[in-house]
Amino acid sequence: MPIMVFLVRDDFIIEYQNRCAIERFGDLQEHLCCDELRLALGDSIFSSSSTVADPPGIPVEATIQGVSVEYSVVPFESDSEKEVALLVMRDITRQKKNEKELLNFNDNIEDILKQKIVELEESQETRKRLASQINTLKHQLGYHHDADRMVGSSRALRELREMVHQVAKSDATILITGESGTGKELVANFVKALSDRDDRPFLKINCNSINDSILESDLFGYEKGAFTGAVARKKGKFEVVNGGTIFLDEIGDISPRMQASLLR
Repeated sequence: MPIMVFLVRDDFIIEYQNRCAIERFGDLQEHLCCDELRLALGDSIFSSSSTVADPPGIPVEATIQGVSVEYSVVPFESDSEKEVALLVMRDITRQKKNEKELLNFNDNIEDILKQKIVELEESQETRKRLASQINTLKHQLGYHHDADRMVGSSRALRELREMVHQVAKSDATILITGESGTGKELVANFVKALSDRDDRPFLKINCNSINDSILESDLFGYEKGAFTGAVARKKGKFEVVNGGTIFLDEIGDISPRMQASLLR
């Protein structure tokens, strides 16, 4: 990088410029320094304590006549009666431009990295959500598989399973028929497991073991004083299990009157 050299007297007249200095700033020899050069030189360099043996000046950056430079100033021994300072300067305009471009590049890289980090965090969050949903589905599928305790793969059982899947999401009353021991309770359990009420109460009542009057009070409850001995209000099973599921086993064995009450 070209070095520019100035010899400046203590009256701030430029005594000498090398060719590089002339090319950059023009021929200023025997002219008064510009204010920026005078500021660069300072007054202390011409003090009586300054000698040639003084250490070189510390490089300083400045802008002189629109040019970014780095310079240092040291006393210079001369035959002139006036004190002379040696001003050594180099043009760092390109260096400053490169530094600015590098700084902008670093800022851009930092912005890009921040954006990528945000995208990565969002991607990780998405993966976590998907993993959670998959685990939930696996759990549900596994639970439903465990709830299906009906053994067999015959056409009749396949059709029965398909029917259970169809009716399980319904809020309608479901009638399960079949001979004793054919697995009506297994079907009821499977329906409940597949329904939206799976996490709510599930009550099983054997209608065959309770007479009508007790069954009616047990299912529907009664108010205080409704009959002799009704000293307090009692909630019925339908009210207790509201929102859940009731499985009335052997419902065909109860009286027609009780069946009519249930239908109402």
